Amino acid sequence: MHRTRAAYKSLGLCGKEQIECNGDVDDIHFAQGTMFGGMPISPKPSEKKPVIPGTDVAGIIDKIGSRVNNFKVGQAVFGICNPMKHNGPWAEYCLAKQNNISIKPENLDFNQAAAFVLGGAVAVSAINSAGIVTDKKCLVIGASGGIGTLCVQGLDTLGSITWGVCSQKNAKMVENLGATKIFDYTKSPFADQIRKLSERVDVVFDFVGGRDTEKQEIGRAHV
Repeated sequence: MHRTRAAYKSLGLCGKEQIECNGDVDDIHFAQGTMFGGMPISPKPSEKKPVIPGTDVAGIIDKIGSRVNNFKVGQAVFGICNPMKHNGPWAEYCLAKQNNISIKPENLDFNQAAAFVLGGAVAVSAINSAGIVTDKKCLVIGASGGIGTLCVQGLDTLGSITWGVCSQKNAKMVENLGATKIFDYTKSPFADQIRKLSERVDVVFDFVGGRDTEKQEIGRAHV
């Protein structure tokens, strides 16, 4: 999400351990529609108590607090704001704790950096939870999504035999990211397609969920 910022003023509320970020881009994903993504369940937002949703941000530091030692004004950063307190990055400026922000890698633009934050954290956590994945057959359900695409790349880097579940229109993209087989869920249940291969899946990464998906994984696909 790109925003112009010339007509907006700084927040002027930077805490001692916070940075104020003049956000260029923030990422929109499924979590934004939940309490974790900054959407309140109650009370409802009002003019006196507005809610700023969002979680992921990439932008330029505009101000820093007196106890911030690892950053300086003008640096390009990316990270997570404070979603549970309803002060997200869907604004011209946002505040974030210094331990939730990192320097943006030079090889990533702001769009890429913002897209990587929460999705990347989930993908890395999932891979770490699976243990050693080298030479293992790993099935990624939702392989073309924001988290799934990052997981596929991570597994490929670690030497996994990566299979992806996605629609045919996204198959080429997922293959280019490292998947060696694609199962198009729009044609038939992916578990049936896997069963025809007579091969066992070692690890399943499910970024879709739901009872139908769980039934396919556990009851029919030997995973």
